[in-house]
Amino acid sequence: MAITQLNQAKWQDPNGVITGDVRGYYAYLPALFINNDLKLQDLSPYNQDKSTEIWFSKAKDGTKFIKFTCGMAIIYSPFFAAGHAYALNSKYDANGFSAPYKVALSVASLVYLIISLIFITKVLRLYFTEITTSLTLFIIFLGSNYFHYVTGSMTYSHGFSFALISVFMYATIKWLAFQKFKWAIIIGLTAGLIILIRPIDVLFVLFIPLVHVSSLSDLRQRLILFWNTKRQILIMIFFAFLMILPQLLYFKYISGSFIFYSYDDESFFFLQPKLIDAFFSYRNGWLLYSPLMIFAVIGLLINKLTKRFRIYTLIVFTLYSFVVVSWWCWWYVGIGNRAFINLYPLLAISMAGFITWVANRNRKIKFTFGVIVLFGILLNIKQNAQANKGAIHWDSMTKAAYWDSFGREKPSQIFYTLLEKPITSFAMKRENIVEYTSVDTVQLDLYSYNDIIDCDSITRPYFQPKGGFRNTGGLRVQKGVMYCLQHVFEPHPNASHLYISTWVSNPEDIHLVVEGVNGLSFYAAASEISEIKDGWSKLHLYVKLPPAFNDKQFRFYVWNKSAHEFKFDELSLLHTKHELKLKHN
Repeated sequence: MAITQLNQAKWQDPNGVITGDVRGYYAYLPALFINNDLKLQDLSPYNQDKSTEIWFSKAKDGTKFIKFTCGMAIIYSPFFAAGHAYALNSKYDANGFSAPYKVALSVASLVYLIISLIFITKVLRLYFTEITTSLTLFIIFLGSNYFHYVTGSMTYSHGFSFALISVFMYATIKWLAFQKFKWAIIIGLTAGLIILIRPIDVLFVLFIPLVHVSSLSDLRQRLILFWNTKRQILIMIFFAFLMILPQLLYFKYISGSFIFYSYDDESFFFLQPKLIDAFFSYRNGWLLYSPLMIFAVIGLLINKLTKRFRIYTLIVFTLYSFVVVSWWCWWYVGIGNRAFINLYPLLAISMAGFITWVANRNRKIKFTFGVIVLFGILLNIKQNAQANKGAIHWDSMTKAAYWDSFGREKPSQIFYTLLEKPITSFAMKRENIVEYTSVDTVQLDLYSYNDIIDCDSITRPYFQPKGGFRNTGGLRVQKGVMYCLQHVFEPHPNASHLYISTWVSNPEDIHLVVEGVNGLSFYAAASEISEIKDGWSKLHLYVKLPPAFNDKQFRFYVWNKSAHEFKFDELSLLHTKHELKLKHN
């Protein structure tokens, strides 16, 4: 994962490290320590461009505030301090946004990744073998969307929360066994940070009363333990409150009250949860993009080793999922419904339970499971690359867009016409209104080349009676020809786009090209295959026409870059009109 981060070098991208929600998490640090302006009265240090942008909200009285809680800012702070110290003594701007700060935040994500690995391993090794533990981590870290949030979007909160929850779980198990003050302090600190980063994660605190509880008698004994160690319970509460206190002071500073709802009109719809969509929708459905995690859900129910965690995990998994799917933005912009990543330390135990169950089955089941895991990990790594290249969209995916991108690393030419963007103003009212691209055909030009009479003076020299795609007539271009098969045409006046396709044999290094003629400055080219059939490949070129092209001519031709021999048939020029429209899904 460190190698992936180095290869991506996100700190070189102005929008690569401090991006998305991180612009809100991080805003506290430059506002407080560099600009001394937590009320954001002077915005001149920000928004000069994407590289120095922060996110903030406005109250009805005009007061500016950061809507995100400050938990991540506390996590970032020692790394921010290191980046700031370096920037002050270097050529870089000490503004909170230059390369040293971004490198420091990237290092923070690696440090917390290491913490995650250490402590979730410690938890699992208390109950499972070394091989089971290793395979569990292998699946979760490489076979789920967690991989994306410790590589591509590594500064988002989820990887850090994973680490804190893992430490919290281990400290709780140790405290229950030995009741030492050091574990009580660690429980309080981690619980406070977990809640501060993401308030709904308060549900994980139920780990303290419910872990290892499988009966009413166990619960009674746990409550007795709490009463007998009430001083340590108070220590836990004190240190948790200490972590949350900065947020209360910030609310008091910007609003005059310790209690302040900073999410404006954003809300939950508990009577309209989107459970099926949040789990399986092409728009960031959790199990659609992390299918291997289904084994963790199954493992919760079938293995005796998970019995001591079953009540706790079932309660928290159910409640947490219900809260997540009831939020107005149930798809959680990103990849694979990132909100579920916070459950992974819990689900690691049930995943290990499922793996233990498989280990006791016959060879066929073991082999089948191994094949599924391998495919799932390869798929996940591929989808991570697609998300980084834009072939998986962060909030507008559809079934058509998903399968158009399947197997690709980069988005196809038509990918963006297949997306359906949810409209925030409607989604915040629980109305699923999306913006989509309406494509209407206004003209279709077909060139079949079935017979010599179908050819013009340009294509006639290439005609062959039975050399075509459907064993009819077609064109054959001999070796040594680099530019050929020119067509001059005028787009329909109502068209906004052209979709050009043709069947080609031996398509390597063959580009379809459209350019303007008679002084019209325009050029588009592509060598993209959309379909393969009977040894032929369908190449296509998607062209957005320039504005005010009426009465202008364009030239289509084939650029055979390596000048090799190939066959060509069934050229189609589709003139289309694209409009953005709204619809209710």
